[in-house]
Amino acid sequence: AFLRSDPQLAQSMGLSDLPEDDTQALMQTVAVLAQIDNIKRLWGVLKDRCETDKRTATDNERALLQVALSWHNHNWRSLPYGLIEIDTASRYRYETQLRSHYVTKGETVVATHLPGIVDGKGNVLCKALVQTK
Repeated sequence: AFLRSDPQLAQSMGLSDLPEDDTQALMQTVAVLAQIDNIKRLWGVLKDRCETDKRTATDNERALLQVALSWHNHNWRSLPYGLIEIDTASRYRYETQLRSHYVTKGETVVATHLPGIVDGKGNVLCKALVQTK
């Protein structure tokens, strides 16, 4: 339903032609979003939206990223991938965090605009997008 209500995001993910049948649409969505390359692409699309609009990812955007990771993790049960959530008021760490383009300085995280992605071994695939002051 979320992808149908957001045609720009659906198109960015190659899902603009979802079938009318909800079951078929879900199967197509899972097939695409369960792949790690597409999860990283989704993260990139969401990051660009957050940067362009100078905002935090919406609840629906975060939920889509989380569910895509959970679908992917059905194949990686022993080493699941996860989201990098950053506590506000924590110190900025370039190893796991990416400062938002419209914030050029600051060492204290005041908001996480988009969680990052880490693989099952702890390697950072996408840094968390943060706002600092």
